[in-house]
Amino acid sequence: MAIQEIIDTIKRYNKVALVAHINPDGDTTGSCLGLANTLLDMGKEIKLYCHDSIPTKYAFVKNADLFIKPESNTLDTFDIVMFLDCSDIGRLGDSSCLLDRCKISINIDHHVSNTQYCDMNLVDENASSTCEMTFDIIQKLVGGISQSVAEAIYMGISTDTGNFSFSNTTAKTHNVVGKLIDAGVDVDKMSTVLYKNNSFERIKLLADVLNTLEVYIDGKITCISITQEMINRAGAKETEAEGMIGFARDIAGVELAILLKESDSNTTKVSLRSKNYIDCNKLAQEFGGGGHKKAAGCIISENIQKSKELLIASASHLFI
Repeated sequence: MAIQEIIDTIKRYNKVALVAHINPDGDTTGSCLGLANTLLDMGKEIKLYCHDSIPTKYAFVKNADLFIKPESNTLDTFDIVMFLDCSDIGRLGDSSCLLDRCKISINIDHHVSNTQYCDMNLVDENASSTCEMTFDIIQKLVGGISQSVAEAIYMGISTDTGNFSFSNTTAKTHNVVGKLIDAGVDVDKMSTVLYKNNSFERIKLLADVLNTLEVYIDGKITCISITQEMINRAGAKETEAEGMIGFARDIAGVELAILLKESDSNTTKVSLRSKNYIDCNKLAQEFGGGGHKKAAGCIISENIQKSKELLIASASHLFI
């Protein structure tokens, strides 16, 4: 799908919904808000949807408070519904009902596992983030970028590249970030808000999580777990578990890190991160998930212990 076709479609219509994926991260949140604030400046009517609440640390971006949870009995109809950073219908949660509430559905994403489920699909697996793609769309739409939009886009690029430390960080990524800084992004402020502003509850939870660390295959695989009891004991929010898998990945000699998060007694959310050669996307796809080579996830309909056994068994074959 050519980007110009999406630009022409956006210009043609007025009523637009923008959708973030379940368990929203900085990229889906930033791309939704960056594009939403641009469309509002263009005089368009917009609504923002997400199955889950937006993490508190992203609330500083303009209009982050406009996100609402989709309720099928009260949903509007739209000219366009845009799904940003949502690789498949399963990532939409309750927002999937919006596919039937629009004239045209648009899917903008950078995941190699994207299933291209919309009327119009713009997927670039070489982009660092969906926010990087959204920047190109905004530039073509309005020819410039405001400070509030730049902050939203910077947030998504920074968080999806590990603050510019992952291999998906390219020369283009840095070029885009340079333009965002020119538009008014304060890098020191953004770094403080995104990476140096942990709550006491998150740190208490992290202490518990690190105590669950287990090592397999001569230190090549690490696994950490988060239960609902641990979250409640720390007094933390569900979203404060984001990013903890990095502590398991960043141990010397580790190639694959696994984080298991208990949703309920029979459902486990899984995050996978690799350092060099293991393909997380392929491993996640074995369990109905997907993502990128070095970062992917899935949901397993088993308790946390059984899910661990299944994953370790599958992952172990990758090292034979």
